[in-house]
Amino acid sequence: MKIELLLIILLLLIIILFFSKKSYILCSFTNHIQITSLQIGNYTVNVEVVDKLETRNLGLMYRNYLPKNNGMLFIFDEPFRASFWNKNTPLALDIAFIDKQGTILEISQLNPNDETTIESTSDKVLYALEMNKGWFNKHNIVPGMKIYEK
Repeated sequence: MKIELLLIILLLLIIILFFSKKSYILCSFTNHIQITSLQIGNYTVNVEVVDKLETRNLGLMYRNYLPKNNGMLFIFDEPFRASFWNKNTPLALDIAFIDKQGTILEISQLNPNDETTIESTSDKVLYALEMNKGWFNKHNIVPGMKIYEK
């Protein structure tokens, strides 16, 4: 009887660990993410800053919710032609590609869980800012505008 009970408990622990793997990975990275505020036009947004390869690769994967006026700022090591997809990301997002002066070069859309690659037309992208779909349009934020850290 005791052995059967121990086997059931062990099995339950294995199942819990298996299904919580994604959550553990997400938590292990998000615990180390810096939060900052950006000024875009007349609007202030709070962003998670991801500047390490591991956090950039994870991005907003597995998130079901992004609060209003919040986003994720990707910082790259050097300017390049950026490409993004929305694999394992159930959120509909807009992405602004930004140069080293903080100028928005272009804005594109990312559909939920879409593995289609969206590539910037410019090879001068040093930053990318993901916001909820429609955020840039709703706030009249367009290419050519500047983004500043508050």
